[in-house]
Amino acid sequence: MFVQKIVLSYSSKLVLQVIQMIATLIVARIVGPGVIGTLAYGLAFVSMFSFIADLGTGTAHIRLIAAGNDERKCVGTYLRIKIILSGTFILIVTFAFLYTKYFSASGFESSQQETIILIYLVIIAIGQFTGLYSTTWAAHMEQAKQDVPQFLQTLLYQILRILIAILGFKAIGLALGNLMAVLITVPLYLFLGRNIRIGKFDKELYKQYISISLPVVVLGICQVLIFSVDKVYLQSQTDLAMLGNYSAAIGVAAFIKTIESSVGLLLFPLFSSYIVEKNFDRINSVIKKYELITMGFILPAVFTLSIFSNSIISILYGHKFTDAAPVFSIILFSYFISMILLPYGNLLFGLGKFKETAWLWIIAAVFFFLTAYGLVSKGMLNLKGTGMASSLLLSNLLLLISTIFLIRKYLNDQVKVIPGIKFFLFVLSYFSIVLLFVYKFLPDGLMYQTIIACCTYVLILLIGRILNIFKKEDLLLIKEIFSFGKMKSYVKNELKRK
Repeated sequence: MFVQKIVLSYSSKLVLQVIQMIATLIVARIVGPGVIGTLAYGLAFVSMFSFIADLGTGTAHIRLIAAGNDERKCVGTYLRIKIILSGTFILIVTFAFLYTKYFSASGFESSQQETIILIYLVIIAIGQFTGLYSTTWAAHMEQAKQDVPQFLQTLLYQILRILIAILGFKAIGLALGNLMAVLITVPLYLFLGRNIRIGKFDKELYKQYISISLPVVVLGICQVLIFSVDKVYLQSQTDLAMLGNYSAAIGVAAFIKTIESSVGLLLFPLFSSYIVEKNFDRINSVIKKYELITMGFILPAVFTLSIFSNSIISILYGHKFTDAAPVFSIILFSYFISMILLPYGNLLFGLGKFKETAWLWIIAAVFFFLTAYGLVSKGMLNLKGTGMASSLLLSNLLLLISTIFLIRKYLNDQVKVIPGIKFFLFVLSYFSIVLLFVYKFLPDGLMYQTIIACCTYVLILLIGRILNIFKKEDLLLIKEIFSFGKMKSYVKNELKRK
């Protein structure tokens, strides 16, 4: 059922992204880039400190349950750790908020920003406790239980944000709509997690949580800083309108990032168990399947969307968001590189190389800050949103190269690195020739371009099969991907499972 787990994660996230894109289109056209920027700033301000609420304990929880420890004791120990960490997170964000408001020279631009920050603080705090269920399900690789509540929450928020925007409410109303969606979904988490039992606090398990989580803390800090500070720093060097364009581009490209986060929770416990068994054949099989799906479906979409970014952004957001198009193109490839990195990063975790992974992220974070300063700063190249997106792309590329180097160092030839490289190069070269030709010589029009892109993809499959770039079993995997019957059976069985 591994293919069904990945496909469920992919498909649910892709459907949500389509819905979110439609909602964003409507909302952005109504409220404008200023409101979008205000919401992005509020979320980024709180998210900068969100690592405090976890400190790597979620990763430790997944690993300890997957390793066969007593689940009740794990849940009981983890819950008490989460209460302390979440309380600390709330206190620190509150302190930072008060300091910025009353003592900082810049302060907040408006009282709206202040309210938005407080609303997002509540949203993220609630998310930390529902995360207890998500991480426990992740340890058992129960993908349906993770995806269903998240799907319903996001769907509900998109509906609410459209209604709120139409009714004339701005940033505060939209943030409250997000909070409402979170609160409505909480009972579903409680229902699906009704069989999770909370045991007593265990001192020995606590020591293991700390031992595993300490290096992960560093990694979490680096990730939060990179993906939150980018918006805060960009706003300080430009304005809320530019931040709104940057956030809008990320919002459209986020279909890749959300898939990545979900699949990562699946691969980590899976690789951990296979490494314990020294079953490297299964690891290679999983990576090959993952890369076939990624190269075969995500890469063509990334390349097509990047080439036609001007048309896409123009149709989705209108003329107010023209600065989002180049950002969108770069962010797409940045996120795709991150997806290629995903199984190898989880493989390092499965090997227990937490310290080594943390060092990779420290180097990437320093590299990101340096490139962001050079590309975005008013006193340097001043490339604004495009510069910030380029910093993310270069940092992800550095991470990918460094991680592959470590995998080769620790596993030699036991794991085949990027087995889909031939397919990747074939798709990339084919799309480069065909779609760039379409873009250069044929008329504009998103519908027309979409038809050409779809026909191009069919040609890729045919020519790739003729040239034996992918084999018959690869086509059978594609058939399995689209098997509705297998997917229905998997979801039904998992949600009923006690």
